[in-house]
Amino acid sequence: MEYRVDSVIWIFTSKCNLKCPHCYASIYEGVRELSLEEKLKLAREICEAGVEYVGLSGGEPLIHPHFKHIVSLLRDYGVSISIVTNATVVDDETASFLYRNDVLTYVSIDGPRDIHDLIRGDGVFEKMTKSVGKLRSRGVDLASVTAISRLNRDYVSWCVRESLKMGFEHAAIIPVMPSGRALDNKLYIDSETLVKTVLDACLESIRLEHPLCVWCVPFMEVILEGRVESGLITWFSCRRMESVDIDPAGNLITCDVLGDVVSSASKLGFEEAWRIYCEDRLIKEIVEPSKLPATCMSCRIRGYCKGGCYARAKIMRGGYNSGDPLCPLIASAGKGSLTEESSGSS
Repeated sequence: MEYRVDSVIWIFTSKCNLKCPHCYASIYEGVRELSLEEKLKLAREICEAGVEYVGLSGGEPLIHPHFKHIVSLLRDYGVSISIVTNATVVDDETASFLYRNDVLTYVSIDGPRDIHDLIRGDGVFEKMTKSVGKLRSRGVDLASVTAISRLNRDYVSWCVRESLKMGFEHAAIIPVMPSGRALDNKLYIDSETLVKTVLDACLESIRLEHPLCVWCVPFMEVILEGRVESGLITWFSCRRMESVDIDPAGNLITCDVLGDVVSSASKLGFEEAWRIYCEDRLIKEIVEPSKLPATCMSCRIRGYCKGGCYARAKIMRGGYNSGDPLCPLIASAGKGSLTEESSGSS
């Protein structure tokens, strides 16, 4: 079966000017990064494959000398682009560049000044707010993103309010992933904390009429359960054969949180690497899992959620299809009994 890839998340660098304790991209610090020529070749192949959207991440995209070259090529092909940035190094020229190229810019906001600086370093909050002022003055499309950790779990609703106050189009929240420094520092949250913070953020979003996107929580219907109107709330499942993550070396990987290599676009070209990716047994089992915990198999949203975040499942429960540990149903079932047909080892 052939699949068309619509979107790419490309961690094109691990280089960053900060050293945040919850960063999962630290797993790429030893990975060879493509040269500019190799990056442009890959970007061109991505566009020619019909990809409509590329999310550029790091590391910190805005400190990298290759960033503008990549964006310019992608825009020449009419591809939609977003970036995630700590917004500490934005000058007027960079702000104008992002506006001219219609780059949706996600700015990381972790909480009030003291919390934000506790996580990212002294003075970072002030640098971020000044950069946001420059971005807004140039008309850049902006959204906030908050990574929920043990350090800022009490300030997620504040971040939604601040997103509106700062003039962002919408807010996004994501639980810190148990990978890289976040795993080493044990900053990831549990299911109970996730449910509380997400519900509070949703209620604040509705109260303020400020749209909220919840990343990497495909079981949102279980959390909401009629308690919150979902008109302004969006979420998604990444268990689709329409999107792929790429690491700094040009490898197609199972997930940017894991870095498990499936095929190499830098060696084979993007289209051939994508073909191999689609035919990979593990990828097929992630996209259409045949083996899930009994809790998942009996869940009414199994067809959409498909066992939740497979990266968290692999890291925390030992298998891609062993059940998302942040799902309240999986958490309440303990380890979750596995059906006779399921092993959780995929």
